[in-house]
Amino acid sequence: MFIEDVTILAAMRPPGGGSSNITARFIRHFNIIAYTELNNKTIMGIFSKMTKHFLRRFNSEIVK
Repeated sequence: MFIEDVTILAAMRPPGGGSSNITARFIRHFNIIAYTELNNKTIMGIFSKMTKHFLRRFNSEIVK
């Protein structure tokens, strides 16, 4: 079997509480992106900028 042009997006958390360890053999197929936990101010800043960018095409009545 040959699999081609496939994109997989996955998320994981540290093992424990019902989640298992993921083997290095499996993880080697992925690009790992990790970041520290964000505080609420940072999350709101990111979400606000994304929302404002999305809503800029609508009139002010819809944006409210």
